[in-house]
Formats: sequence, structure tokens, C-alpha cells
Amino acid sequence: MKKTIVILIALLSLTACSPISSDGDGGEVTEATAETNPIDCLAVENIGNVIKEIPAFSGSSVYDLWVQPRFRYSNYCSKPVVGLKGTVSFQNVLGDEIFSGNWTDDYTISVSKAVKSDPDDGFKFSQFDDEHGVLLGLDAKKAKAVFTLETLVFDDGTKLTR
Repeated sequence: MKKTIVILIALLSLTACSPISSDGDGGEVTEATAETNPIDCLAVENIGNVIKEIPAFSGSSVYDLWVQPRFRYSNYCSKPVVGLKGTVSFQNVLGDEIFSGNWTDDYTISVSKAVKSDPDDGFKFSQFDDEHGVLLGLDAKKAKAVFTLETLVFDDGTKLTR
């Protein structure tokens, strides 16, 4: 049996782009301006985080605990994005980092469109890692996931890095 516990549901704009407007499922993006680094033409929003128990292997009665941040990627760039790489930092109310991990996605995001990350992506918790225990104990209303974009890859093979 899978149990789902919602840890955080908060919209958090994580880039220096203008406010965006899109339908709730990704879709059309109506405003686009990158104000600082060219890589900021891709806006990333944290739209929620979930903690799930997932079977350790097919048919298993043993479950692993996963934290699954959800992101919406909005493409303000002049060409389609086909991949991105960065770091996710889970932070407490003071902005102190509790846990961080590498994050990659290979979605094709058309110009002026937005997509959501796969709800099954995430990080597996270890019962032997103190950081993971601290993260599980945080007040959901005071915790946040911050995504720092490091690399964008476009459909023509060009890359932008921070």
C-alpha cells in the first residue's frame, strides 16, 4: 500500500524572470523576459513536494521513502529546451540548507510553453542519513525546495551554463 503525505504545497518563483501566466497544467506562457543571466530565460517554480512510500522492488512488501519535489518549467527562451540540470536545496524557514541533491530533466519545452516535472522523480531517503531525518521533521509550512538552474540544452545542441 502506498501512502502519500503532502509535505509542502507552495508556489515559489525561483528565477529573476518577470511574473508568468500559464494554465495550471503547464501549457501556454504569456509573458517572457529574462532580466539577468541568459540562462534565466527558463523560469522554474516549486509547485509542491510529496513524501511517498514506494515498494523497494516489484511486488515487495518493503517500502522505501522518497521525497518528490514538483516543478513547473516555463520556457521564455528563443528556442526549445530539451534538457536542464541543476541542484535542489531543501531549506528550513531561515533559509538554512537541510539537504541538497543534483537534478536533471530531459523534457522538450517549446518556446512560450510550460511543463511540469514527472511526479515520480525524487530523492530516496536513507534511515542512516541525519539530513534526511531533519528534513522529515520540518514543519511543512516552513520548509521549501529551491531549484538552482546550472545548465540548459536547446534543440539545436547549444548550451547555456551559469
